[in-house]
Amino acid sequence: MAVVGGTWTFSGDPASSDKDAVRFLIRDVDSRDQMFSDQEIDYALGLKGSQLGAAAMLCDMAATSGDLTDKQVGDLKISGSQRASQYRALADQLRRQVSYGVGIYAGGISYSDKEKYEADPDVNQPAFYRGEFDYPLTNQDGDGQPSSTQSGVGYNSYLRNA
Repeated sequence: MAVVGGTWTFSGDPASSDKDAVRFLIRDVDSRDQMFSDQEIDYALGLKGSQLGAAAMLCDMAATSGDLTDKQVGDLKISGSQRASQYRALADQLRRQVSYGVGIYAGGISYSDKEKYEADPDVNQPAFYRGEFDYPLTNQDGDGQPSSTQSGVGYNSYLRNA
């Protein structure tokens, strides 16, 4: 494969930039065998939002490239299909690594989780909750004011009279 248009750069340090990390992950680090331009890698990063996602996408593209076919001229044989298979396997491996960060989460199991979500104004609060009607003389009208049967008597005075 060869870069057509655009620029190709690699600093040698995958930690220096997202682009270099993607190049490292897909093994596009040889300036004599350039696969993707910097602009193509930047575009893939924008689409996928992560180094691993972009690398998996680019590996899929490399595997389906017309450049990676078997060719033979006389005694010279170039086996591009093996390289395409390697890119497919690498893409699968990268996608598995992307999915490692995804897991099942069951909220509200710990008290601190529950309190955190109850206090968060951005979380939709339930219309009702456990224990809402456990105590007598609570607001049954739903208007925020003591009901007419309560006549201003609070729960503590109810306990004293019980």
